[in-house]
Amino acid sequence: MKRAVRIAALVVAGIWCLPAFSRAQSEQLRESWQRVPDLFAAAGVHAGATIADVGAGDGFLTVRLAPAVGPGGRVYAVDVDATVADNLRKRVAAAGITNVTVVVGAEDDPRLPVAALDGALILNAYHEMAQGISVLKHLYDALKPGGHLVLCEPTPPKPNQSRRAQMDDHVLDPALILEDLQAAGFQVLDRQDLFATNLGGNHFGFVVAKRP
Repeated sequence: MKRAVRIAALVVAGIWCLPAFSRAQSEQLRESWQRVPDLFAAAGVHAGATIADVGAGDGFLTVRLAPAVGPGGRVYAVDVDATVADNLRKRVAAAGITNVTVVVGAEDDPRLPVAALDGALILNAYHEMAQGISVLKHLYDALKPGGHLVLCEPTPPKPNQSRRAQMDDHVLDPALILEDLQAAGFQVLDRQDLFATNLGGNHFGFVVAKRP
């Protein structure tokens, strides 16, 4: 069931490619529109930083974060699906990456160390989190004061959808994300409703917040 939901989300987001494409080819296509450097800049990614990739999935961001933070940095890659997390461990090991810690999170808690993170990212995953505010509160605790959290989610193509309907469609309005962040104690720094557009024409919103 979790795999079916994950595949549906990738289809909606326009990042699930036909079997004829390798993962490397699929990710190269995704890099052409996802604006990864801008996501990293907003999250405060730099050499020596400790960054969390929450909802890491197959590791699209994780394997890009690892060289960005360098050998003196650390990446925590979190996923609630133990099978997905195990596959990510194998991917990281096969690539010879040694600065990534893969974590099996809970539905309401990413299980990250307190006040350890310089930044965190949630990419195309927050709309799957039924207990999102609880996750955000734990991320608040995991961030150092001043640390940034970046969320980038597909936005709903239809107006006036309920939150439940949006989550079922694997999208989420940035306005709802902003409300959740404020409820969790974050200070919102930036919001862009048309941050990126994938190859299928679906738009991604972008919200940046910090722990005061």
